[in-house]
Amino acid sequence: MKLESMWRDWFSALYTSAMEQGYGDYLLPYLAREVLGEWRLGANASGIVSPAGTDWEAVPLVTPATFKTGALATPKSRTTCMYTDAMVKGQLVTSGDMARRWTRDAKTGEFIAPPLSPFAGQEGRICVPWPPGDLLLSKYRRADDAIITPAVQAVAQLQRRRLSRSLDCAYVRPFAVGDRPAYAAFADKSLQAHCVEMRKRLLTHPARMQVEYETVRAVDPEYADALRDAGRADDCGPARRGVNEDRRLQGGDPAP
Repeated sequence: MKLESMWRDWFSALYTSAMEQGYGDYLLPYLAREVLGEWRLGANASGIVSPAGTDWEAVPLVTPATFKTGALATPKSRTTCMYTDAMVKGQLVTSGDMARRWTRDAKTGEFIAPPLSPFAGQEGRICVPWPPGDLLLSKYRRADDAIITPAVQAVAQLQRRRLSRSLDCAYVRPFAVGDRPAYAAFADKSLQAHCVEMRKRLLTHPARMQVEYETVRAVDPEYADALRDAGRADDCGPARRGVNEDRRLQGGDPAP
């Protein structure tokens, strides 16, 4: 579908541009995040301490592997104890413990987390992991794959069902008529063909008696003429339109 490909192209350009420039972490608000089994848009990483390598470059949360595994950082760059805070009289306070520098794999350039804080496991010390547990426990996907494409496909299915189960095929314009363009949904050629088929069936189906002729004429005069030629009874139209709107055109007479 055209709409799907447009969204995919837009997100592909966004993700590729940010990753190539080293701004992967800025993509967090534009990634789909799984929360309690539901895919939601975006995560907030503001206020999170970002560790640095020995070259002072920030260690990324969003890496190329994130788009494959759904996890932030990498197995080598994650740590369960970047530094420790202290618990004093029931309150969490800074302890003066600082994060150590990350090194790099000499062959791949991948960041490698330092050993756990030397204060890890001591009484009154609370380890601070990286990435933070709430972010690390979530899965991440491209937003178009997890949210937008399924939504577009659901709408497309609904459109197809409406064309099959109602009189909607009479009130839309699958092709341009004069200077009036076809409806945008019919850029999908399969949906356009389905609409044409439903229109053909309607011309020989008793449900055509329920069509509001003047409305069709305003949208698509050519199809309005076809309905008139098929013997649509004008005096039965508007008053009874809603009675059979949800009945299938594939078979069955309108309700009396």
